[in-house]
Amino acid sequence: MGWKRVRITANQVTLARLVLLPLPVALVYRNTHGYMLGALAIYILLGLTDVLDGYLARKHGATALGALLDPVVDKIFLVAGFVPLADFQIMPTTLVFILFIRELAVTALRSIALEEGFSFKTSAIAKLKTTIQMAGAGFILIIWLFPEEVTIRLILSVAAAAFCIPAVVAVARARRPGWMAWSSALCGAAILAIRWALPPTQAIFALMAIIVAITLYSGAEYVWGMRRVLRTRFVRSPLEAARLAGLSFAVPLFYLPALDLPDDPTFAILGLLAAEFAAGGLDNSLVQLGHARSPGPDLFRSGVQAACGAVLLWALFSGAGPRIALAATLFALGVTLGDLGLRVLRHRRDFRSGVATLGLIP
Repeated sequence: MGWKRVRITANQVTLARLVLLPLPVALVYRNTHGYMLGALAIYILLGLTDVLDGYLARKHGATALGALLDPVVDKIFLVAGFVPLADFQIMPTTLVFILFIRELAVTALRSIALEEGFSFKTSAIAKLKTTIQMAGAGFILIIWLFPEEVTIRLILSVAAAAFCIPAVVAVARARRPGWMAWSSALCGAAILAIRWALPPTQAIFALMAIIVAITLYSGAEYVWGMRRVLRTRFVRSPLEAARLAGLSFAVPLFYLPALDLPDDPTFAILGLLAAEFAAGGLDNSLVQLGHARSPGPDLFRSGVQAACGAVLLWALFSGAGPRIALAATLFALGVTLGDLGLRVLRHRRDFRSGVATLGLIP
């Protein structure tokens, strides 16, 4: 009796990354050096699976479910990586606020571009952006966990050497290193140089500022490239501008500042941010499949989030009580999850073939 070969699919790897993401977040909030090191190790492992599922998708072909899951999980990874850093005051919440607004705005713009049939050539910076964000969050945590000069310089030197491996391998094979290989080497050297020149707090700020700058630059490229499309769309439907503003600002504007206040409902805020990024990713996928929708539902959801966020901040600032703050955040989360669930249920046939690759249905 021979062994049955098990085929691992890109969808399975992506789903595993999604399911495991709460684990490092939970470890970070145990707030000890050992648990945070464990969280860091898991973050690195989950980041590497992003490379694996990309390889599997190219090898075996992509599915509708994969097109939905992969960008959604990448966005949720950002929430899991950056929100705890802001909550522990490792980095300024303002920079995370800017980062999330950009990500939510571009996600909404991508849906508009898909509806209008607009295609935009992705630049090299845009292709690197997500990797830089994920790796940057990990290195910020490393710099914070190891403030001693000798220790952190050794760690970052080893990391910088590892980042040079793609270029070294290309040269060893008598090939010219590509821009990805050079970018990897440059990133490793830059992180080492920043920490070598600056103390921990300033190095963290500088690294996060660079991440935000790259993120904003790639977003500006996207907006500039589709400026004519946006002008036409907003003239034809003025509510689209309101929807874009609501989707971009409602959650970051009201909920991220709460992380700096005592008794904030941290895990409910994490869940809301993750759910909102998931909603944006789902919208991209459904529009690509031909299922656009009017601005009304998104404006309603954003309005509920803003109203609940105002109650959250009032409760925390006035001392009305953490229970009210938690209830307001959970209500906003319930509205977002309800919207997500209804849309998935309504269009379940579009994703059924992808779900079958997970082995969950025959």
